[in-house]
Amino acid sequence: MNIPIVFSFNNNYCVKAGVAITSLLSNANSNISYDIYILYSSSRLSNDNKVLINRLSEEFNNCEISFIDVKGAFGNEYEVRNVTIDSYYRLLIPELLHQIPKVIYCDVDTIIDRDITDIFTLDISKYLIAGVKEFPSSCKKSIARYLTNISINPREYINAGVLIFNNAMINRNPNYNSIVMNMRGQKFRFQDQDIINIIFKGRICFLPSSFNYSSGSIEQCIKIKDPHIIHFILKKPWDQPKVFGDLWWQYYKNSIFYDEDYYQTYLVQNSIDIDRHIRIGRILKKFGLYRILDWLN
Repeated sequence: MNIPIVFSFNNNYCVKAGVAITSLLSNANSNISYDIYILYSSSRLSNDNKVLINRLSEEFNNCEISFIDVKGAFGNEYEVRNVTIDSYYRLLIPELLHQIPKVIYCDVDTIIDRDITDIFTLDISKYLIAGVKEFPSSCKKSIARYLTNISINPREYINAGVLIFNNAMINRNPNYNSIVMNMRGQKFRFQDQDIINIIFKGRICFLPSSFNYSSGSIEQCIKIKDPHIIHFILKKPWDQPKVFGDLWWQYYKNSIFYDEDYYQTYLVQNSIDIDRHIRIGRILKKFGLYRILDWLN
């Protein structure tokens, strides 16, 4: 079986994308091959980095990699919290891959630690898109107010890091592209993730949390022993110690992208940072600032 999957990234995330793809291919069942589509802008991803990613098709015999240049699409879009315009490219999937009825999209700050055939074979024929709920049990008051103000039920809001696009159904609406374009330029708090939730509201299939498991899932008291996909939201494991961060480094060290100097620099820097965080944490606890921060949220 061939499974189509999409990633989008720029030069800064090339190696991270390579690690994510490495994890995907390393854990694929023997009868599974992936058609990997990279959405990119030629002004943001160099030819050298395209060659680097293409080396994965030499390392693994269960994939084909294609690059689709979106050129200047979303060039002036709103960016915040280290989420770049490259994430907006997923909004183009129904148009750019219209010939493919169903497509998986995955962020590059992920590790696919198990075979994900089950997510692709899931029947979403009655839905436009599928994703994992961001706030299945609770939500900060400030975020709940914001989502309510944009007419979204917080309990039905999905994280856009892992999605299944039902292109066949989406493209029955000839106005999809114009709807997306009309929402461009608006300063949504969670950017294109908000756009996805607004556009597909009421037609979303909710996936099991195992297919997009993060530190946020743990905060929601969701316990999964062996999640399929780990998503490193907010702070990244290559920047600082993070829950499941050791797993990212494990795949990195076993990939063709491994750089010993880069790894050692991370170890030295973060040994210093850990001590600093411990000292700050003790000060915050001493003065009761943890409780104040919780109250403010």
